[in-house]
Amino acid sequence: VAPWDIPPRLRIEPPMSTTLGGAGANDRPLYQVPAVPAGRYRIDVQGTPAGWLMVGIGRDQFSLVSGPLTSPARPIELDFPVDVRAIVIRGDEQARRSVRAVAITPISLVMPAARWTGDPARRAVRYGAATVYFLDDRSFAEPEAFWVGGGRTSAVVVQPHDRRRPAAMLLRNGPVQNHVSLAAGEWRADASLAPGEERRIEVPLDSARGAAMLVISARSGFRPSEVDPNSRDTRILGVWVKVLG
Repeated sequence: VAPWDIPPRLRIEPPMSTTLGGAGANDRPLYQVPAVPAGRYRIDVQGTPAGWLMVGIGRDQFSLVSGPLTSPARPIELDFPVDVRAIVIRGDEQARRSVRAVAITPISLVMPAARWTGDPARRAVRYGAATVYFLDDRSFAEPEAFWVGGGRTSAVVVQPHDRRRPAAMLLRNGPVQNHVSLAAGEWRADASLAPGEERRIEVPLDSARGAAMLVISARSGFRPSEVDPNSRDTRILGVWVKVLG
């Protein structure tokens, strides 16, 4: 059997959490599978499902798929361009009562020699027409966009839903003079930004993966709490990045 023919023959049925839902540290996921390699996966929900289901790669507020369950439940497909920390499936109380089991099937895997990095994505956020996978803690994911830390270099993988065109992004500088460098494969770009200046860029995608591994560096930064007396945000922020698609 060829190695690439094996994944679709596998079926992973993780045990279901019996802990009641809650908030914060008490919010136990329904199912989770750790250390998931890059590839495409199908999730099948069993039972007479009802309620709300959320699927992500970390135990944070962000999810890649979120919505009401139907009966019978429609399969959920995930396409990871990089290894991810876990597949984490959460649900509301109605979903906890109605979902009997979940099966995860690998449709295809990216072979180790073809992977960008051995580091798994720590979190993933869906921004409109694209998904961003965060490979380190040197950037800060927010609901509408993300910040790269000031004086830091951070790596993300950008996966537009339309993979026929480059990934369009908007850079917005903080209230200080800054220099931003970007790299994706052989592509490079540099921008010297005045306080508050914006710059639109287009990042080419890896044609085989339909995504781009982007390394962003912000030379300078600021603390919001030092420029706004009403802010309690003490993070050192460099440049704000909004993925346009």
